[in-house]
Amino acid sequence: MSATVDLRPTGTVDLSGVRSAEDFRWTAFVATDSLIGQGGAARIGRAAWTKEPGGPWTGVGPATVDDQTIDLRILQTALTPDARAIFEDRGVEVIEGARARHCRVAVDGDTFEAAFPQVRWLVGDSDLHRWRGQLDYWIFLDAQLGQVVASASGEAEELVPDALLATIDVHLTATSRGDDLVLYPPSP
Repeated sequence: MSATVDLRPTGTVDLSGVRSAEDFRWTAFVATDSLIGQGGAARIGRAAWTKEPGGPWTGVGPATVDDQTIDLRILQTALTPDARAIFEDRGVEVIEGARARHCRVAVDGDTFEAAFPQVRWLVGDSDLHRWRGQLDYWIFLDAQLGQVVASASGEAEELVPDALLATIDVHLTATSRGDDLVLYPPSP
């Protein structure tokens, strides 16, 4: 995930993680003009943790991280059945050796922010409701989400005084689907 204001880079969030059924663990390196460090979230069984950039891993209730499953979160917010009912079919493509249906939907800023909660590290508390964008997604023939490429743009005044346009770009790829994974709790 990267952000620009008037075409000048203002920050990135490089996230990687794993998910096995409902268990997941991800970490993100956040580098912005005002924030640097590692963030993350994990849920293994009935235990859950979160980490804000610059802070330690903290144990939390499992419900606290329900909206941080990355791929499932996108499906639950931006790619609901209603949203996918109005999509642009871009055809079948091959992603990492597997056939996938490429589709596109339009999104508003609120939907974009709901689908990618980590965007808050790039925009803080800025209001994105007037932002607009698009979300390209690839669904493999087994109905699993394989890749997402999204962007949203809007007013930049809240982010940088006297700026005009801010843009956030996201690229997510889900690989190794179906592999047996063992997830370990984060180290404090």
